[in-house]
Amino acid sequence: MREKLAIPEAEWPRAIGELCGLNHIEEAAVLSTCNRMEIYVVALSRQRGVKEVTEWMSKRCEHRFLLYDKEATQHIFEVSAGLDSLVLGEGQILAQVKQVVKVGQGVVGFGRNISGLFKHAITVGKRVRAETNIAAGGSFCEFGCCRVGLDEAP
Repeated sequence: MREKLAIPEAEWPRAIGELCGLNHIEEAAVLSTCNRMEIYVVALSRQRGVKEVTEWMSKRCEHRFLLYDKEATQHIFEVSAGLDSLVLGEGQILAQVKQVVKVGQGVVGFGRNISGLFKHAITVGKRVRAETNIAAGGSFCEFGCCRVGLDEAP
């Protein structure tokens, strides 16, 4: 089942191209790991963009959830901080978020807004790890992590 959902890293540029080839999608990014497959987009029209991305995703999976604007931003911050991982604070996800930026460089459709979002998420993930003991398995307030990210968001 996970293999069906996953988009291998080598295919991320193609997926970005497909998404940006949709009429109302301007920018896109793919974060696909063993535990998640997430698509981030900048849409010219929320309603039409959601419809197009939902149709695109329906070819890959039956179940999905959508987040918009600040909720989507908060989610990628939580992901990069390790708050949305099977093991709280695990560090591999931050490396995977960094890989999204690396793979996206030079790909048409991995634009300024998406790139900026992911670069900021990397900063948030690093800061959370530096200023808390989350990676050591200690307690951490999820709100604090997101607040750090949202306070500094461009």
